[in-house]
Amino acid sequence: MEGRILEAKEMLNKLELQGENSILSEDELIFKREIISTSHEMSRLNCNIQWPKAQSRWLKEGDANTKYFHRCANKRRKDNEILRLYMNGRRIIEANEIKDNILKHFRFQYLAHGVRAIPKNIEFKRIEDEHNVELVQEFSEVEVAIVVWEYDSNKSPGSDVVNFEFVKEFWEEIK
Repeated sequence: MEGRILEAKEMLNKLELQGENSILSEDELIFKREIISTSHEMSRLNCNIQWPKAQSRWLKEGDANTKYFHRCANKRRKDNEILRLYMNGRRIIEANEIKDNILKHFRFQYLAHGVRAIPKNIEFKRIEDEHNVELVQEFSEVEVAIVVWEYDSNKSPGSDVVNFEFVKEFWEEIK
């Protein structure tokens, strides 16, 4: 799974580099969107696979496995570290110079390079009036109750640590 995610990221990187030098064709843009969508889906699936493994390991080992998690964090930090950079055929190893080149690169990326032509015959999907009415109307108590009972009791609707088990338990008072 991780190998396929890495392949998708490499393909996306190639397309982005190609897009820096020239305007991507419509097919290439569609392909790029598909790669992004696929890599996000694979990453989400990978997280769903890895999460129970980590959770069961934590339950089994408790805090005894903090060494493992520190190793994971250190590995991630090391993997994300940029030790060298190749710019215009030149190898850069000085930290400040790497930082300056990265800043220069992204500043250039976000500058306006002229206006791209917008195809004239694009038809955007529109929301019909009857669907718009459904989207802006208030939620009914029944709709909210259905959503609350469909959610996993261990999930939290916000960052306040109140999970759906609590909401279900005190539904009569909350509604």
